[in-house]
Amino acid sequence: AETADGPLTVTSFTVGGNTYSAGDTVTLTEGELTLNTDGSYTFTPNDNFNGAVPVITYIVTDGAGDTQTSTLTISVTPVSDLNDDNETVTVAEDTTATGNVLDNAETADGPMTVTSFTVGGNTYNAGDKVTLTEGELTLNTDGSYTFTPNDNFNGAVPVVSYTVTDGAGDTQSSTLTISVTPVSDLSDDSETVTIAEDTTATGNVLDNAATADGPLTVTSFTVDGNT
Repeated sequence: AETADGPLTVTSFTVGGNTYSAGDTVTLTEGELTLNTDGSYTFTPNDNFNGAVPVITYIVTDGAGDTQTSTLTISVTPVSDLNDDNETVTVAEDTTATGNVLDNAETADGPMTVTSFTVGGNTYNAGDKVTLTEGELTLNTDGSYTFTPNDNFNGAVPVVSYTVTDGAGDTQSSTLTISVTPVSDLSDDSETVTIAEDTTATGNVLDNAATADGPLTVTSFTVDGNT
């Protein structure tokens, strides 16, 4: 605003069909508004409000007493309240990984659901059971998941990217990273042998040994402190 006739002041304003003096603080359905005589204003929207605020019509007066009516239009753009951290899980070989990807998710806008997920370059609906080279994966709409590795598999599982949607329709993509640590499959019981005097003891210490990983061999032995 500009004038040649002295200082400008806001004398009053109208919003929502009601007129107020400059400097008043007004509580609206959309939030709280203050418009001061020097023209400064603040509007604090209510939590999670977005959209159009009722148009504010205000009157400006100059030093000569001239007046003019103008408007202030405020719009609040939506911002997603949905937040979900990426998940990283490590399990031992031959152990099922379970959990819930929504445990670290939050929103102010209603319930959250997993709508879809992508793994190995393919996209699936939440709830689908997927057979991977590494094992079997299920990720449900409520965020719960299971990954059952194939027998004796260890290593990295392809990263699972999933989409979360909240009650306001906001979406966010996050990831689930699963790693399987190796566990030895080798088992060998200790041997105890009893023979008669002047008799040779024979046998095989591998008779009670087992492994899923190829042939067994004895590599060294220690007796009476010597190897």
